[in-house]
Amino acid sequence: MPESMSVATLTHDLLRKRSTVTLVWDDPEKMLALPVSFGCGLDRVQSEAAQAVRDLSTPKLDYEAITKLIVSRLRDH
Repeated sequence: MPESMSVATLTHDLLRKRSTVTLVWDDPEKMLALPVSFGCGLDRVQSEAAQAVRDLSTPKLDYEAITKLIVSRLRDH
């Protein structure tokens, strides 16, 4: 994860069984929310967020493939 990026929030939706991390850059207007493993703890949030960014930025993916990847991660967790 780039050094200028940091974890702002980690939320857990208990009804839908999914967790989301919100990342911010040096400019607080630049934010990105990504799914992470459900129930992810603070001890793993940095590595989970870094993996979510890598998954999102995998080369040669189109928007449909990115959406499918995110949906599959949500279903797996």
